[in-house]
Amino acid sequence: MKKQRLHDLDALRGVMMLLGIVFHSAVSFLIYPVQEFWPYKFSENHVFFDVLLTLIHLFRIPVFFIIAGYFMSMQLDKYGGKQAALKRIKRIVVPFIFSMLFLAPWVSYGFGVLAYGETWHGLNGVRPYLLLPKSGTVHFWFLYYLIFYNLIHILYAQFLAGKTKYPATSDTGALVRLFLIQVIILFVFGNQSIHGDYSFLPAVGSVLYFLMYYLFGIWAYRHYDTFVDWTTITFRKMLIALGLLLGYLSFRDHERYFSHGIWHYFESILTISVAFSLILVIFGLFRKFFSQEQKWAQSMAKASYTIYLVHLPILVWLLYIFRNKVANPFLFFGLLMILTTLSSVLVYLILDWLKITKRL
Repeated sequence: MKKQRLHDLDALRGVMMLLGIVFHSAVSFLIYPVQEFWPYKFSENHVFFDVLLTLIHLFRIPVFFIIAGYFMSMQLDKYGGKQAALKRIKRIVVPFIFSMLFLAPWVSYGFGVLAYGETWHGLNGVRPYLLLPKSGTVHFWFLYYLIFYNLIHILYAQFLAGKTKYPATSDTGALVRLFLIQVIILFVFGNQSIHGDYSFLPAVGSVLYFLMYYLFGIWAYRHYDTFVDWTTITFRKMLIALGLLLGYLSFRDHERYFSHGIWHYFESILTISVAFSLILVIFGLFRKFFSQEQKWAQSMAKASYTIYLVHLPILVWLLYIFRNKVANPFLFFGLLMILTTLSSVLVYLILDWLKITKRL
């Protein structure tokens, strides 16, 4: 079990956060219907954005929850339940409450303006969105999930862990068991479970799906050497991951030709297979290139949390401002991504100068 801070996991967590800007910058340009969760669709679309977002979505949030489970286990081991709980309140609960009060309303209102037009301007239109985020937990949903995962983890560590004996073996069958559980979750609750739920009462399938990755992070901490073996980069692993990904993208592109029934189960198995293979390769790549401390990577990882929290209100309003001024979807995507990143970094630097970020 490796108990010291791992620079590769810090860097990986930072990159997963920043990929949120790429993801949200691209949503408006999908061919896939987005109106259920995103209020604006650009007139020109391209399959590139569908492929990009499908790829990112398969591994990004699962990787984040694996890292969260790993680091929470480390904190419990290092500080004990009470101190670990206080640190989680400071790191997760306080930013979530602040974000829901002061950032989420502007996302919700921006969504309304994009969906219904300028008639939403004015005090009467703004007021209800400043008081109550009508889009639920918006891009803070993963923090909402994490609050409950951490609470269960802390309570278990405090009151039940001493009564349970964990296997001393490397337990290489854990990956197989986790894979099968995830497939069963998709069988029972549907493939939409791989998506986060913005509701304050999120779908059971979604909660269970991401909980399994959090539990995988706990297991990785207890069996670190085996986790390293699984995630060590080899040509064979990368080839398998690439083959599964191409097969998955091809299936998604032709899924309209397949009827429900057995194809639903095939899609569930293929989805989890691709997700697992990508996750293992990504962990391996970051260990290979970021295992030693690199100041720029540490700075990026430190800033990424704040940047992620503030980026969506900025992006939504940039989307509104430039929606009729740029005709090319690739140019618009690049403009959104660059301006959102620069604006979010500027906000981070101001907050850092005010020493507000040091409290996170």
